[in-house]
Amino acid sequence: MAKFSTKSSVQQDILVMLAAEHRSIEQRIDALEAANHAVEAERRFRELYRILFLHHYGETLVFYPSMREYEQTAVYLETVEEEHSTTMVLLEQMRQLSPVDPTFQARLDELKELIMGHIEEEENEIFAAVRTCMDEQELRQLAQEFKSIQIKTAPKIEARIKDLNP
Repeated sequence: MAKFSTKSSVQQDILVMLAAEHRSIEQRIDALEAANHAVEAERRFRELYRILFLHHYGETLVFYPSMREYEQTAVYLETVEEEHSTTMVLLEQMRQLSPVDPTFQARLDELKELIMGHIEEEENEIFAAVRTCMDEQELRQLAQEFKSIQIKTAPKIEARIKDLNP
């Protein structure tokens, strides 16, 4: 099961929650890059796959739709949705490969560059725009919805992970 912050989502707003997940994603990428053997790399990839898919679903089904309501935030959607799409394609390509395959490493490099740019854009531009448009109550409500979507989606992701290359 995916592990996220133990703080109550009622007390967190969506931006705090997303930033915490960003740190977890960065840590999982670093751990995958540092894996010393194929078995460890496969385990690390499963962890990264899990958190990226759950994060993707939460943003796609909760956070991004809320951004459509405001002109100041809607302008970012085309770019972030394209980045999400590319991320999912790269993950699925990697899913078909062994971590010892040179193509896997090339895809991981692409994935890391894409994700790091995405995180930087969200945290340095989008989050500020969101804070100017949404009040604290709305941000907390989005956090609750985000966590709910992740809980509902987790079993589907777990089933996909079982199908990953052994």
